[in-house]
Amino acid sequence: MAVPQTETLLQVWETSCGEHPIHRALALLDAAWPRAGVEGWASVPIGQRDAWLLDLHHSLFGPELATVTHCPRCRERLEISFSAEEVGLPTPAPPAEPAAFRLSAHGYEVDYRLPNSDDLLVAASARNPKDAVDRLLDRCVLTAYLHGRPVAATDLPEGVLLDLAEGVQAQDPGVEIRVALACEDCGYDWKIDFDPVQHVSAQLDDWAQLLLAEVHALASAYGWAERDIVAMPPLRRQIYLDMVRR
Repeated sequence: MAVPQTETLLQVWETSCGEHPIHRALALLDAAWPRAGVEGWASVPIGQRDAWLLDLHHSLFGPELATVTHCPRCRERLEISFSAEEVGLPTPAPPAEPAAFRLSAHGYEVDYRLPNSDDLLVAASARNPKDAVDRLLDRCVLTAYLHGRPVAATDLPEGVLLDLAEGVQAQDPGVEIRVALACEDCGYDWKIDFDPVQHVSAQLDDWAQLLLAEVHALASAYGWAERDIVAMPPLRRQIYLDMVRR
């Protein structure tokens, strides 16, 4: 995976403003590895996609992942940081054709595939959480049988759905990222969900806003064109900014 040029990143940020963060994540991955194409990245299982995203985050913004939350017990505000290595995602694998898996449980035989970005986008447009789950099941469950009789994915019993969720987690460990926390004030321990898509999207916003502020400062001071400022190596651009601010 290649690190996109500054101008390319700025174009990704600009063209994806206002879109769903998943669309922005796919555009970023496409800029880093266009050989797969946006549609190819959209079919990559969620955990693998996020492993690639965090690998790209490391190259663009550094290894630290930071977020803010509140303790569920005492409501203390906590600022936390951790690394992608601590998240424990598997090594990113090249995009490949979706694989099918089989679950045999409680008399049911279920063939399924792992959820991907397209599936999440469809679920995101659902009217309520149950509708979102039903849409995911309809898309990801390929066939389901009970003693040889076809069964609709949305009619699978809770026990089978729990086994199915465990199967997805086993085949794609990064599909759900949980970060363990401890409150220093009250000692409460709990876990939070971490969404690489939301995090990388927010990081891209912060980076673009900072870059445009730097362009404004240097263009105002020297009359340089935006394309020339953006094309500067970051170190050289920072040196000029330091001189302007003295």
